[in-house]
Amino acid sequence: MKFNVEKDSLYSGLALPQKVTEGTSSINPILEHVLIHADSNGTVTISATDTSTSVISSFNAEVESEGSVTVNGKTLFKLVSTLSGNEVSLEKKDNQLHLKCRRSEFELNTARDDDFPEISFPDDSTFKSFEPVVMSELIDKTLYSVSTDDTKPHLMGVFFVCSDKIARCVSTDGHRLSLCEYAYDGDFSVPQGIILPKKGAAEIKQLADSGLQTMELSYIPEKKILGARMGGTTLTVKIVDSKYPPYEAVIPKYDSNQMVIPRESFLQAVKRISVLSEQKNESGVIFSVSSDRLEMFGTDTLKGKSHEEMEIGYQGEDITIAFNLKFMEQTLSRIDGSEFSIFLGGPKAAALLKPVDNTSFLGVLMPLRITDS
Repeated sequence: MKFNVEKDSLYSGLALPQKVTEGTSSINPILEHVLIHADSNGTVTISATDTSTSVISSFNAEVESEGSVTVNGKTLFKLVSTLSGNEVSLEKKDNQLHLKCRRSEFELNTARDDDFPEISFPDDSTFKSFEPVVMSELIDKTLYSVSTDDTKPHLMGVFFVCSDKIARCVSTDGHRLSLCEYAYDGDFSVPQGIILPKKGAAEIKQLADSGLQTMELSYIPEKKILGARMGGTTLTVKIVDSKYPPYEAVIPKYDSNQMVIPRESFLQAVKRISVLSEQKNESGVIFSVSSDRLEMFGTDTLKGKSHEEMEIGYQGEDITIAFNLKFMEQTLSRIDGSEFSIFLGGPKAAALLKPVDNTSFLGVLMPLRITDS
């Protein structure tokens, strides 16, 4: 195998496949590798899999001799990213991949092509159109609240459902919930909903962010995989084979005790309080809410105390409630607009967070228990 290719094409072709190989060495060392195949028609494909997520990307090159090579994906990607020339030559000789670029030459050890696992992808006819910007937003606004508890696999992913031109993603870890919903243009639908594993969802987002305007999705129920295709790259993700819990039941439906808060000044106040607790993910902030005023208190036994006060729009009962600082910051970072609302049901009830000027996102936070100090 030997081919010459522009550095940017090789770099782009490796970007997603090498990402899939991350964290696979403990599963099977061959999964750290990518399979590169060059054919006589001038097409080069790069494949990778971690057994749950698989990807194949293709680009054009000047192929002098066809063939395949299996090489460590991360190593090759890092090497290509450092090259200073515009044209790269790759040639397989015996058990090594020889790479040349201007005056630089490298020899990379390879693995046996026969050891690379077989990968299958959905038929072209099964792909339907979807908007990449919508997919990116849906995942970005929900991925952060996916559970990491491997005893609850049904919560270790993003629930994705779309029908009647409305797409929705939901995630929860039992302490918080996020929901994002957008209208979309396209023919793809999955009305029953599927659970995308966290890593697979993140890689679908990376593909959606590639800069192209068109995306296609394919769901194959019998194989339990979701395929995503953009340009010369096709990605498949094995869905979590479980039923998602009835999340609608835990979303509060409050119509009173609503705070309207300037987002940026509030976020900065929360960040200042978190300085005293920057090493403790479980640290909390106490809210004391009264008519048109919000006070926030933070305490750290080693670093000290913090107090913030701000004017807000609020009409309701006086409430004192505590929340996890990290969870609050993460939820706020997904809210667009200059103002947002927090609805409270009481000191021991979940809080509902929403943007003021749109309905595309909502977050639910369970309160922390306040103990006397």
